[in-house]
Amino acid sequence: MDISIINEDILDCYKAQALSDRKLLEGPTHKKTNLLQSKFLALQVEIGKLADEWQGYKFWSEDQKPRTRVEERHECLTCGGRGTVLVEEGNINCHCLSRYYNPMLERYVKCFSFLLSIGNDIKIKHFKMNPDISFVKETVIETFNELFFGIQELREDMLLRSAFSQRDTHRHLMSLFFDLGAMLGFTWNQVKNSYLKV
Repeated sequence: MDISIINEDILDCYKAQALSDRKLLEGPTHKKTNLLQSKFLALQVEIGKLADEWQGYKFWSEDQKPRTRVEERHECLTCGGRGTVLVEEGNINCHCLSRYYNPMLERYVKCFSFLLSIGNDIKIKHFKMNPDISFVKETVIETFNELFFGIQELREDMLLRSAFSQRDTHRHLMSLFFDLGAMLGFTWNQVKNSYLKV
């Protein structure tokens, strides 16, 4: 992913996430809990689900292809989910079954929203990644494992209340995350557009 383009857009994403978080916290389902700890757990769970959509770690399985195109099935009121509609002169195809989505991209974007939300919690006011520094690991598996380590490191930094260290670790985590996105084949525009739809 092109870091210079990300640097131009990322603050808008932080602002959008702050607005989304405010609306969520105003909702009737929000309970007073340790929200930050819940966000860390949710981020780890979503990264695990992202790895599951990628499937490349499943050394025991013959199906290791990433899940990037899945047909969305739902109960259509027109055809009843059959894909065809009976008309007086014969069958016609209903277009309800022609929607596809990318579950791996959707999981990636969910992870992105939690990273933004945590960044807002540590008061990220400006954000700039250095395009000359990359944390790319040799494999996607190593990058996933490094992300889990980085999440735990950020969590510990927050418990120690080291503001500088928090921001530095968060920046490292975001860089790793964007490197993972590039390894998975995502562009910044795909990620940004999918995020802004949510």
